[in-house]
Formats: sequence, structure tokens, C-alpha cells
Amino acid sequence: MLFNLAVELLHLLLTKAVDLGLFLGFDLGVHDRAFKLSHLQFADDLIIFSKGSIRELRNVRRVLLIYELPVGLKLNLGKRRIFGVNVEHEELATWADVIGCSVGYLPSKYLGLSLGYKRNSAAMWDPIVERFHTKLSGWIAKSLSIAGRVVLVKSVICSLPVYFLSMFRIPASVLLKLNSIMASFLWGGSVDKKKNPLGQLEVGF
Repeated sequence: MLFNLAVELLHLLLTKAVDLGLFLGFDLGVHDRAFKLSHLQFADDLIIFSKGSIRELRNVRRVLLIYELPVGLKLNLGKRRIFGVNVEHEELATWADVIGCSVGYLPSKYLGLSLGYKRNSAAMWDPIVERFHTKLSGWIAKSLSIAGRVVLVKSVICSLPVYFLSMFRIPASVLLKLNSIMASFLWGGSVDKKKNPLGQLEVGF
């Protein structure tokens, strides 16, 4: 509850700063469904959106410094990064020096999700494919019954991409690759090589 009170104060400070025109964020939607997005909060993670101007960046920094005073919390400068969209690297580096943070580059990750990849890019799913290999490499298929392998695949492996699937549409090539990895394990072969070509596991994500 104390943490919720602390982050609620930060939300109110940022909202007030936008109302006063200290920084603007950006508009989403059209007409009566339009709204202004200035920041996103999830637990102790915070993303702040502003226009590409040094004035707004300095104002954002001032709001964060003001927030430190009443609550006694300090900003984690080691985790603070600035990302630019259609901004030259030299200019972005200058802004980073002014507000005292490091430069972040896309593609990147936030809350375990990949950001900055092209739409439906297969490369974005590489961490999921790697997690499939890592998880299955620790299991010895030959020591498990077929029923045991089915339970592991359906209850553990099939849940790995759920978080990604809540945000992104999986490419067909990636789906085939994941199904192939699970089928190889299911039929008693290694993760990279099938032992029994008679079966194929199809999973609908």
C-alpha cells in the first residue's frame, strides 16, 4: 500500500506537469476518442513520453527531482535511458548528457517484450525459440513416458510464448519452428533432431 501511494504521487506530478505544459507527451486516437499519453507505469518501471526538445527533457528531469524530495526515493541512474525516434545519434547523446542518463537503442526490451522490431519480424521471437531449447535441453526425453512428455509440453512449454502472444501476432515460420521443437522432444528425439518422423505435434497458440 505504501508503494502504491508513492507511485500514485509520481503519476499525479507527471499529469500536473503535462497540464501546465511543461512537457506534452503525444496524442493517440482521433476525435472524441483521442487522449494524451505522457507516461506509462508498471510496478517500479516508468516510461515517459515527450517531444524532442531539450526544454521538455529538462522539465521532465525537474519533475523527477521534485518527486524525490517528499518521498525520499532516489532515481536509479544506472537504469535510466533515453530513446529517440527519428533523432540523430549526436543530438540524442547531447540530450543524454544534459539530463544525466545513457542512450538506449532500438530494438530493445521492456518488461520482457521486444520493442523496435519490424511488424511480425521473426527475429523478435528468437528469445522464445531460445527458451524452448533451454527448457527442453534440461529434460531427458528417453527417461519419460510418452504421457509424461505430453504433460510437460502442454503444461510448461506451450505457456512460454503466451506473454508475447498477448501483444504480437506470431509469424507462421516461427510457429512451425516451435511445433517442430516440441514434436522432436515428444517423440523421444533430441531438440534439434527428430527420432520418429511419424508424428507431428500441432499446437494452436
